[in-house]
Amino acid sequence: MRRVGIIGGMGPLASADLYLKIIEATAAKSDQENIPLVID
Repeated sequence: MRRVGIIGGMGPLASADLYLKIIEATAAKSDQENIPLVID
């Protein structure tokens, strides 16, 4: 499965907000169905 990467310049609150928006936009019915995402 492919991974989503966001590069550069995002602070911790912006990263958390983006992560929440991605999760809310996903039609996942369980945690296992969410998009694999790495925040570093």
